[in-house]
Amino acid sequence: MNSSELTVAVAGAALIVGFVLWRWLGSWLRRPVTPAPWGPEIAEAMERPEAMPPCPHCQCPHEAQRWFCPECGRGVGDYNTFNPYLNLFSVGEVLREGTSSRVRKTWLTVTGFLVLSLI
Repeated sequence: MNSSELTVAVAGAALIVGFVLWRWLGSWLRRPVTPAPWGPEIAEAMERPEAMPPCPHCQCPHEAQRWFCPECGRGVGDYNTFNPYLNLFSVGEVLREGTSSRVRKTWLTVTGFLVLSLI
C-alpha cells in the first residue's frame, strides 16, 4: 500500500466517523426532554421565595444563610469551600467519608485520599 492509497483510506475513514458522529449528535439533540421526577406542585413549592434548601446529607431544611446543617452538622453554605476557615470543615467531611465503609475503595479513591492527605 503506497502513501496515496493510505491517504485515501484515512480520509475515507475520517469521513465515515465524522458522518456517524454528526448523525449521533443530531439524534441526541432531538431526543425528547424528560419531565421532572416530581409533580408540578413540588416544582412550584421549590420556586417560592420562602422555600428553604435541604441539606444534601440528611434532607433537613435549613436557612439559606446557614453555614452548617442544624440537624447533622455538615457544611451546607453556598461558599463554605471558598472561606479558608470553613474549608477545613469541608475537607474534614471528605476525609471522614473516605474512611467510612460507604465509599467504594478503588485505586482512584485511595490515590486521591493519599494525595489529599499530603497536601
